[in-house]
Amino acid sequence: MNTLGEIKNDVLVKGQTSTSIAFLTDTILNNYINDAYKWASTYHKWSFTEGRASTTYSTVSPHIDENDDICYEYPEGWRADTIRYLRINGKRFQKLNYKDFYNYREDQSSGSERVFTDYARNYYINPNANGSGTIMAFGQYSPADMDGTDPDSQTIFSNNEEEGNEAISEKTLSWIRYREKKLNEAMVHQNKAVEILENIWKRIQDEQHAYHTRRDMFGEVDVVNGGLRGNLFRRNRWE
Repeated sequence: MNTLGEIKNDVLVKGQTSTSIAFLTDTILNNYINDAYKWASTYHKWSFTEGRASTTYSTVSPHIDENDDICYEYPEGWRADTIRYLRINGKRFQKLNYKDFYNYREDQSSGSERVFTDYARNYYINPNANGSGTIMAFGQYSPADMDGTDPDSQTIFSNNEEEGNEAISEKTLSWIRYREKKLNEAMVHQNKAVEILENIWKRIQDEQHAYHTRRDMFGEVDVVNGGLRGNLFRRNRWE
């Protein structure tokens, strides 16, 4: 099961239904599948939804958040609270949790440590760290919806962990059964979808345990999403 067309067919066959009935038009089914896709693609921080974005520090316009603190907006299309690695002009900035970052700023108002934090869709950089040059950030992006008019549309799982598409199908079936008020069947499909994704995640975690874990090596990583070099996002101010 690799494409939108195959996912739709799987749903219709397993569900013993069709898009000719009133409550399950083709448009409704496409919406169900895309909602299931969003659910599955954000169920874990999948390695194949990792992205890299870069911009020039001097061109990033900070803004003031609701607490009157200076912050910067996340790259468009990125999931909130997912920046895990940040460099400015080739120098790594250490990520602190939100509370520790502000404790540091309060206790050492003139401190120049290279630290940052993020909260929701904003990130905060120590203004005393003398950051200049290019900002490079690694985080998680949210995949775009599949085009319901293109049966060959693929998901992030299609070329990585194809079983994830089965989870999308099962999640879609759970909503259809719920709509039909067949709650027990809906729960069976929901549990199956979760089981599939958890099995994928366990396999990925088991494989990652064998990876090189030296922290000083991470700064040299320049491979994103299975070997694609270069930035994945070039929208707005992110180049």
